[in-house]
Amino acid sequence: MDKIAHLLYSGVGGQAGVVLSLAKAGPECAHHAGFYGVEPAAPQNIAACEAQGIGWRAFRKKPGFDGSAQRAMAKWLAELQPAAAVVHTPAALIAARRARRRCPGMKIIAVEHHSNALKTRKQWALSAAAFWLADDVVYLTEAYRDEVKAKLGALFRSAKASVIPNGLDLAAYPAAAGNPLAFTIGMQGRMVDGKDFASLIRAFASLKAQLPGWPLRLELAGDGPRRDGFETLANELGVDPDVTFLGMVPHAELIRRMACWNAFALSSDGETMSMALMEAFACGLPCAASNAPGLRDFIRHGENGLLFKAGDPASIAAALRAIATNPALRARLSQNARAEAAASFSASRMWAGYRSLIAARPQPAMVTLRPHHA
Repeated sequence: MDKIAHLLYSGVGGQAGVVLSLAKAGPECAHHAGFYGVEPAAPQNIAACEAQGIGWRAFRKKPGFDGSAQRAMAKWLAELQPAAAVVHTPAALIAARRARRRCPGMKIIAVEHHSNALKTRKQWALSAAAFWLADDVVYLTEAYRDEVKAKLGALFRSAKASVIPNGLDLAAYPAAAGNPLAFTIGMQGRMVDGKDFASLIRAFASLKAQLPGWPLRLELAGDGPRRDGFETLANELGVDPDVTFLGMVPHAELIRRMACWNAFALSSDGETMSMALMEAFACGLPCAASNAPGLRDFIRHGENGLLFKAGDPASIAAALRAIATNPALRARLSQNARAEAAASFSASRMWAGYRSLIAARPQPAMVTLRPHHA
C-alpha cells in the first residue's frame, strides 16, 4: 500500500478539510499528516485524523526560518518513505526537498491554497520557488493558475502546472433545514486579516434596524487573533445578545450547526477555492458572498448565490435582506447551490487528479539544497 504524506499548516483553516477529504476518497493509500507552523496543531484536526485512521506528526516552528523544525520534518518523511509528499503549505517545501535525498522515488506535489489577492511579496516568491522545489504544482481553479502565470511570467512552468479543484465528501452534508424559530445567518472561517467578519457584524446590526421585530441571529464559527476585536464590535453595536461566537467546533458538529442556518454569508477580501463556501453549497444554504477573487468565480449572482460589494456593510445587509424576505429567491439559491456542489465538488474526482500525478515518475531534480545549520 502506497503511503501519502500531506504537509499542511498546523492551525485552523481549509487545508485540513482538503486532506481529510483526500484520505477518505483514497483509502487504497495510507495517508499521513504533518502539521507545520507557528501555531500548535489544532486539536480538532488531530481528532479528525485519529477518527479516520490517519497517522500524524506535529512540527511547531519558531517565527521566521526554523532549521530544526525543517530537519525534523525531513527526517519524518525519510523514515516514512512515502510515494508522494503533497505540500499544502509552501514553507514545508524545503523539508520535502531535503527528504528527497533519502527517498528518491518520492513525488513532491505543491498545492497553491492562498488567495492571489492577499499574497505578500514573500508568498509570491514561494509561488515561484515551487516550480524548482516540486515536481508538480496544483492550482484549484484555472483562473487562479492564469493569474499566477501572468504574475510570474518566464518563471512559470506550464509543464508542471495542473488544475485540480477541491472536493468534499458530499454524503456527509445534509440538506439544511434551517432554524424555524429565528432567521439565522452563519459564517465560518479563521478570524484573521482578510476574513471581514467586522463588515458582516455591521451589516447584521443594520439588518436588525431595517427589520424590527424579526427574530434575527448571527452565528460565527472559528477563532483567531481578531476574535476579541469582533466581539467588542458586536458589543459596541448593541447586537451581542443576538451574535454567537461559536469558536472552534469539531467538524461534524459544525456541519450539524450549518444545517440549522437559514443563510450563509462569506465576507472576505479574497479566496482561492473557499472550503467554507463549498460546504455551504453542499448543505444547500442560500449564500451571499463578497464580489472578490475566488468567490465571483463560483457564484452566479441571482442563480446559485448573491454577490455583495466587499467591505461594504450596506451592500451585505441588502443581500441578506433579499434572502431573508424573499422565499422564492431562497428556494432557488438553495436548490442551485446544492446542484452545483453535486456537479462540481466531488472528492473522488479530486483524488483521481492527485492519484494521476502521484503515479507519474518524479521529474529530474532542478536544484540541490545544501544542509542548513541554522
